[in-house]
Amino acid sequence: MAIHRHKDHPHESTASHIDFPGVLNRYQRGLLYGGGIITSIVLAFVTGVVLYSLVKDYIAERYAEFVLHDTLLQLELRIRDSGFRASIAHEEAVWGSRPVPERSFIDSFSENGGRIVLQRNGRFAPMLVLGDITARNTVDALTPYLAMSKEFSSWVGAYAQELGYERLGYFYAYSPDRSFVAFMPAPRNGTPIESSHATSVHDLLDHVAPDLGDLSDPTTIARLRTDPHPVWQPPSPGLLLEGPVIRMSQAAFFDGKPVVVFANNFPVGVLEAMLPVGQYDAVSLVLDRQGHIFASTDSNAGDQDSLTNRIRRSNAWNNETGKIQLRFHDGLFVISNRLKITDWTLIYAFSWRTIVVELWPKLAGYCVALLLLIGILWSVLLLLDRKIFTPGYLRSQRVFESEELNRTIISTTPFGLTLLSLDSGDVLLENDVMRAYEANSSPSDVPLHVQMINHFKKATRKPPGQAHLEIPLKLKDGSVCDLEVGLVATKYQGADALLCNFSDITARKAIERTLQEARIAADAANQAKSVFFAMMSHEIRTPLNAILGNLELMARLPLPEHQSDYLHSVTTSSKVLLAIINDILDFSKIESGQLNIEVIRFDLVEVIEQTCAIFAPVAGEKGLQFERMVDDGLAAHYLGDPNRIRQIVANLFSNAIKFTAAGKVMIELYREDDTRDDSPIVIDVSDTGIGMTPEQQKGLFQTFSQADSSIARRYGGTGLGLSLCKRLTELMGGRIEIRSVPNEGSTFAVTLPLKADRSEATARPDQEPDVQLSVSGEVPTIEILVAEDNPANRALMTAQLGALGYRANVVNSGSAAVARFAERSYDMVLTDLNMPGMDGYALAETLRLQGTGVPIVAITAHAGDDERRRCDKAGIDAVLIKPALLDEIDRTIRQLIDKAKTARRPAVVWDVAQGPLPEDVHSALAHSTHRSIAAVSSALQSGDRKVVMTHLHSLRGSFAVIHETELADMCRTMEELARNNEMIPISDMLKSFEILAEAVLQKRRTNPAATGFEEKL
Repeated sequence: MAIHRHKDHPHESTASHIDFPGVLNRYQRGLLYGGGIITSIVLAFVTGVVLYSLVKDYIAERYAEFVLHDTLLQLELRIRDSGFRASIAHEEAVWGSRPVPERSFIDSFSENGGRIVLQRNGRFAPMLVLGDITARNTVDALTPYLAMSKEFSSWVGAYAQELGYERLGYFYAYSPDRSFVAFMPAPRNGTPIESSHATSVHDLLDHVAPDLGDLSDPTTIARLRTDPHPVWQPPSPGLLLEGPVIRMSQAAFFDGKPVVVFANNFPVGVLEAMLPVGQYDAVSLVLDRQGHIFASTDSNAGDQDSLTNRIRRSNAWNNETGKIQLRFHDGLFVISNRLKITDWTLIYAFSWRTIVVELWPKLAGYCVALLLLIGILWSVLLLLDRKIFTPGYLRSQRVFESEELNRTIISTTPFGLTLLSLDSGDVLLENDVMRAYEANSSPSDVPLHVQMINHFKKATRKPPGQAHLEIPLKLKDGSVCDLEVGLVATKYQGADALLCNFSDITARKAIERTLQEARIAADAANQAKSVFFAMMSHEIRTPLNAILGNLELMARLPLPEHQSDYLHSVTTSSKVLLAIINDILDFSKIESGQLNIEVIRFDLVEVIEQTCAIFAPVAGEKGLQFERMVDDGLAAHYLGDPNRIRQIVANLFSNAIKFTAAGKVMIELYREDDTRDDSPIVIDVSDTGIGMTPEQQKGLFQTFSQADSSIARRYGGTGLGLSLCKRLTELMGGRIEIRSVPNEGSTFAVTLPLKADRSEATARPDQEPDVQLSVSGEVPTIEILVAEDNPANRALMTAQLGALGYRANVVNSGSAAVARFAERSYDMVLTDLNMPGMDGYALAETLRLQGTGVPIVAITAHAGDDERRRCDKAGIDAVLIKPALLDEIDRTIRQLIDKAKTARRPAVVWDVAQGPLPEDVHSALAHSTHRSIAAVSSALQSGDRKVVMTHLHSLRGSFAVIHETELADMCRTMEELARNNEMIPISDMLKSFEILAEAVLQKRRTNPAATGFEEKL
């Protein structure tokens, strides 16, 4: 059998009276159809909620529509009310003080039988003036009204022009005794008296004027004087206008008596146009307290069962609260509000039929969707039951019928299975895979099942299972396979047992080793990228050095104004290019972990002031205010990296000025917590520029990212500056934050945990004393030896040094510089580092070995930490980074020359190009050669290419210094092999190099009797 038993065990029950598959099937079907019912109920409930929301939203829309029309109607009534009140106030103020009209005007009125048309302004409609001239009511008695009519025509004309004549209707003023009236506008078809067949003005006003009561009755007078608003009367047939009109009137009083009545008849349609638009089975209307209809959109208002009459019969419209109310009454939704100036109520009513008619497409759509979903749901459930659960039940029955089939399946699994006794460690059960691996294991190795149980027992805690254990298994042929083992504690026949399974992961482990090798290769590629950046920096900076240097020299020449402008533009663009190169190189150093942060003593305020001094003129050119605020509580000195802080602030200044067209740029320097001596320092740079949205701020500090795609087009830039600021800030243990509002400006806050240095004041490490040297008069001219292989840079250095007043002697290689230096004395040596043949390092080492103490300055396009360490080791005093401008060159020369004055010169000078070497030089060279050869041998075995290249480069420089070109060339060849990752040929060449190096060093000894690398001991 495939599964072997190693101990006898009782027979197990093979059947049960319980139909487990049947129980499981019923349980599954219950879950299936029960879930379908619950899901259907949930779908119906959700659809109901959606339908309820639709109805609720529709009612809310009608409510909002009512509010809008209510506001318009209230505004219309207020406009008319205000016009009336202004007319009354004006007339009560001027009545009795008007001058008598011209006699010609009175005579014209009298001659026309008490009729005249006034139009004092051609922009306004004419006004008709009528009066009853009788023996008792003479023209002179109507004189005050004629005087009023002249003013009336002007201000009512302006009011009508603003309101609109169609909305105005007819505005008129008449005397309390109804013997005088003035109409605005004048009727077009004859006089109203003629059209109405009236016999007098009094008779005409009985037809058109509203009834205010007896104006001689004290009770009526008291009522009219108490109410500040006009009297509104229900619609009635209009004499001057077609259709029903609404009448409003108000009397003006003088000495307690009514002197004139103002009235306005306007069409009902003016109000009806402002009512909510009627939907199906919906109506809008305006009622007074007595239920009189002032306006309505119901065309069937006369029917007893119309919506208008249903609303009037109900009490739902009666709103005395002064607020908009929504009620449901008698199958109607009624929205009402009291119109404050009048005693009217605006009402909008609609029924369920309105909602159904308006929403039936959506309601029907959701109902159909519900039925469709429920249909699909139950179709799927029935399909599942038929296609999955019923066949599954039949399969379960077949599974339960044969336990032997299960054993066969287990025995043929592709991974190993075994059951071990935890007490004795014996194998209780195992399959063929387990037996095969144990049979193929090495007899000298611990058996596989023993290793498994030992792993489980060694665990400090006894978990129920252990997974992903890796066990190496030594095979008979001497190879090793890797197994991934899972261990589970269980019970077997009442005893503790350990169920073990394993799979062969030898292939996977091989893949992991391959991935590890790929990672090493990726690291090498990353190192190559860093080398590429350094090379590109050198190649770009070399021509850029010539460009900026010559531009600076040209700036010293007297040029025409337009040429100076061209020169300024080119210089500015070149400096921008230099800044981009610097940012990219710094970012590359950060990415590769090669950028180090200095911790030196410096004056923080001075660093900020120096940076401000650079950018203040730039801000001034744009017309920006440049402000600075410094906390008085700052310490005099801090410990940190002033150059990186200056770089961060300069980037923030540059951005602030770039994105600010008007306003100001400000920097604030203060302590985050002014109550603590060790408080972090905050540098705020704010502007009033274009600002940013929160979405734009999210990706602001990402590499090569800007606020949006239009920024680069409008303002330029690489999107690297802020990312570099963030990286530098984090390298110093700080943080950078932004606060910005679009079109208002931005503030960048840099918080740095700088430690205050409260020791005694000493000279700052980064500040050298000013050197006052003269290049004329009594002080001799300073002569400088320049080694540079690039012709353009040689010409530039000659011009730059000449412009500064120094005398330059230029050569094109390091070996030429050594020869020239031996011919005459120089005050300084200025050398490029990367030259063919003898480079700048070898030149400096050679000169120092010869005993010279003159200052040596390296000028290079790239100077990382490794390069600077090599410069220090070679004896180079200072490093200038291309492009080096005049001020920086002059300052460096002056500082080093001043130091060299007090330096002690060596008394003995050796010629290391030939003959014996000085004893100490020979000893140091022999020791370093032995050490480097040993390091290269060890690195070749471990595959560390970087160490190989570093020591070979060092050996090449050492032997190039003493002019042993054959050894230097061998080192160069091995370097090239290492760079191409060809390590095997280096081992053979290194042996030949070691033999030749021993012979050369023996020949160059001052004591030839010694042999070999004695000094190495």
